[in-house]
Amino acid sequence: MAESIERFPVSEKGYSLPINDVLTGRGFITGKSGSGKSNTASVVAEELLDRGLGLLIIDTDGEYSALKDRYELLQVGGDDACDREITAEDAPLIADLALEENVPIILDVSGYMDEEVADDVIHAVVRELFVAEKQHQKPFLLFVEEAHEFIPERGGGDDVHKMLVRVAKRGRKRGLGVVAMSQRPAAVAKDYITQCDWLVWHRLTWENDTKVAGRILGGDAAESVQSLDDGEALVMTDWDEKLSRVQFRRKKTIDRGSTPTLEDAYGPPSAREDHVTGTAEADDEATENTADDGDGDSGDTTGSTEDPEPATEEPRPEDDGGSAQDRTSNWDLSDVDIEPTQPSLQEASAEQPSPAGSVDGRQAGSGPRTEPATAEPSTATPKPPAQADQGHSGAGTPPASHGQAGEPQPDASVQASGTTDGGSVSRRRQAPLDEPDEYDPLWEIAQLIVYCYGVIAATHAGFYQSLRRRYTTLCLRFRQTAFGTYQRGSAGRIERRVGTALAMITVVLVYAIVAVAIVAGLNQYRTQLG
Repeated sequence: MAESIERFPVSEKGYSLPINDVLTGRGFITGKSGSGKSNTASVVAEELLDRGLGLLIIDTDGEYSALKDRYELLQVGGDDACDREITAEDAPLIADLALEENVPIILDVSGYMDEEVADDVIHAVVRELFVAEKQHQKPFLLFVEEAHEFIPERGGGDDVHKMLVRVAKRGRKRGLGVVAMSQRPAAVAKDYITQCDWLVWHRLTWENDTKVAGRILGGDAAESVQSLDDGEALVMTDWDEKLSRVQFRRKKTIDRGSTPTLEDAYGPPSAREDHVTGTAEADDEATENTADDGDGDSGDTTGSTEDPEPATEEPRPEDDGGSAQDRTSNWDLSDVDIEPTQPSLQEASAEQPSPAGSVDGRQAGSGPRTEPATAEPSTATPKPPAQADQGHSGAGTPPASHGQAGEPQPDASVQASGTTDGGSVSRRRQAPLDEPDEYDPLWEIAQLIVYCYGVIAATHAGFYQSLRRRYTTLCLRFRQTAFGTYQRGSAGRIERRVGTALAMITVVLVYAIVAVAIVAGLNQYRTQLG
């Protein structure tokens, strides 16, 4: 029983890791996208949660929320998808919940739109965990996804970078362990990787990454790491002092970090519906039939030499679904809150009964005019469109099928699309084009004002944040110089508040100076004009 508590399995073949060394050590899990990196991290987390042990996951994409389907975790972050929205000021509370109440926590930073805010939250939470562990001395594991963003090989040196490296170097004595995950080992700071006592290398193919694997693992690891299967990894640990090839098991929870597939989104190919309208299908069928007829005629080159009869265009059958507006959409829009721009044909039919002479028992237009329900069947060749238009728009007496005298005639937006074998007319209404809007100088001025406001707001935000960081750094240096017992390596709550206040005062003073300069310039300009 004691053995099952000290180690936990990570593969179906029984490969296991020591719990205490994982909780208090430094780990690194790497591999290209789709190689099983996140699955391995989830397996380790599931094994710890099965045993009621403490952990906190810094989740950059919200994929670890799937753990909540099986385990009780608190998900905190920057949007309403989390159980609670937090800021850097809530870091002490998060540390207390994690260490004193033994609450597993997912810190989901994907909801923070401002990267600086996300970095502040991560730095504050990690710092509070590091400080609190000096008192609690409780084995606890910190997961860090996308480690190359927080502890990069180049361009690092910010507060989050320094804090994570500090945890890697000094956290073991306090019981605080850390495991970092990244797709790019070449982009992760080597001063972190060299501190790790257990490393998991999934498949890597990029040359710079395989060189890192070969330099750290030695031997032919640079070639072996390129041929690993999904979920398979090279594991090197300080406690075993050997390199093992391990096939990690599948995690118990669903995979929310996987790439969406066509079948997941649209179903199997047999169940998918195309977006082709009935009219387009009829056009395709007519084109195919015409092509088949043409092939048959061209093949008979030895037949009669008599002049062929003039080809007559067959009347195009009316679409079963009616015109474009008559057809009912196959999309389910019952839950979409969109105000219609014009009443539908069904509403128009319900409000005003259709006359007996309307098409399909409905009114073709939005006015009181009606369309002929039937036309005289004719065996003659159909008239060209020009002749048909002349027949309807001639100067003589209009046909009787257009209704009683005095009724308004259909406008030009109603166009005949052909006749069926029975002679019924199918018409399609085209939406009238909107008249171009007149030039409005007030609208142009309003757009200019909005644009200027956006530029000023963006400049103000960047200027204020820059001042806030500089003042906070100055306050931290002053406190470290004035109070030698102050051991914190980063700014605390007091430094941040003082820095914020000084930044606000500076911004107000700058605005006041700019306003005075503008007023003085206007007065001088008026004096010159006078």
